Amino acid sequence: MNKKPLTNEESYDTIYHEYTRAKKKYQQSKLTKEQYYSIRAKLFNVTSASCNYVKVFKTYKEMEDDYDDVLNYRIKYKIGLHYLSGVDCEQDFDKGYRKIVDAKNLGLLDANIWINKYTKKERYGSEDAKRLLYKNEYDKLMQNLNNRYKDENYKNEYVQLGLVKYLIRKEMYNEAQACLEKIRHHHDENISAQVNTLTLELKNYETRK
Repeated sequence: MNKKPLTNEESYDTIYHEYTRAKKKYQQSKLTKEQYYSIRAKLFNVTSASCNYVKVFKTYKEMEDDYDDVLNYRIKYKIGLHYLSGVDCEQDFDKGYRKIVDAKNLGLLDANIWINKYTKKERYGSEDAKRLLYKNEYDKLMQNLNNRYKDENYKNEYVQLGLVKYLIRKEMYNEAQACLEKIRHHHDENISAQVNTLTLELKNYETRK
């Protein structure tokens, strides 16, 4: 009987426990740095693929500075994105910016590009930070929406409506507004009614900000 493949969360739990054991062994000089790096890299990859953002942020914080290597620079960069965007942590633009500066000063190209692109006036790119962190979840959503509405006459419009609902939940209001504008004057009554409902919902959320 074939075993079911592990879900991402099950893989995360397995690798996280492997990491905690490896960290202890490495601190006791019972594991080479190459072996420890390999396990850290596995945990970083499975963490970055997870949509459990509370767990993701906690894990990055736990891994930060436990070994001075290129992977540590990437971890600092990811932590910076979390602080900038406020994804499952307290939003702190200054703290997020400092983390990305740290990664830049250590030689991470992505961090260097980010610092050159965004200023304090733009909240150091907080909206783009959120977009990057939600990328895996966004890709899955779009795949599901396209499958769900594949036989609809107005497939693209219904996909846009589903996307707007997601963006509102994630407090990505500017992107939600841009999606609504694409289908605002649609002639189909059902689509038009949903656009109007979501427009009001969006205004209510923005008023509370």
